Amino acid sequence: MFTLAAAPTSSCRVGDRITLTLENVGRSQLDSVVVLTTGRSYPVGSLPAGASRRLLIGADGESHIEVEHGIQSRQRLVVGTYLESGYGGRITVRLTADSVMAISDSIRI
Repeated sequence: MFTLAAAPTSSCRVGDRITLTLENVGRSQLDSVVVLTTGRSYPVGSLPAGASRRLLIGADGESHIEVEHGIQSRQRLVVGTYLESGYGGRITVRLTADSVMAISDSIRI
């Protein structure tokens, strides 16, 4: 489980080499979406039903990805993939408010 740092992080940092695409395949909008990796957080904002958002991510060391969303009650979804700092490639995550439906990746070291 990750802990969020007190200081905000930018949406793209030097060394971010993985293109992450989030696809909301559910029926409801995801609000206040934040992508988390080890030592980093990436604010996404709202992700309407049927929409997708692409961003560059990285990690400080060994990591997986978590997607947190919600206004009143925060939901955290664990994405079953592995990355380390310096990795590159693409990851696509199809999700709903309650679950990760599918993951495809082409990660390279």
